[in-house]
Amino acid sequence: MSAAAVVAASVVVFALVSGRVAAGPVTMPIVFVALGAATAALGWVDLDVQAEGLGLLGEVTLAVILFADAVRIDVTALRRELGLPGRLLGIGLPLSIVLGALIA
Repeated sequence: MSAAAVVAASVVVFALVSGRVAAGPVTMPIVFVALGAATAALGWVDLDVQAEGLGLLGEVTLAVILFADAVRIDVTALRRELGLPGRLLGIGLPLSIVLGALIA
């Protein structure tokens, strides 16, 4: 089975049940991480690191996950509690970039 088919089927299945799990703690990233671990452990998908579309598939999957999380943001609550996200983006993100650059 191809990786693209597994990702596409996962998105469709999660979209079908997302209304039921929206109130709970399970989010789309958690589902995709669990699915990735399961497919790797069970050998359902043979991922060749040198495959042409693997990088693109990863980028598209990340974009979908980040977009889905961004859509769920409660803007009113974010404006009330701006301190933590401000520190994360203003201090944590630049430090992560610098640390990653130093490690690389």
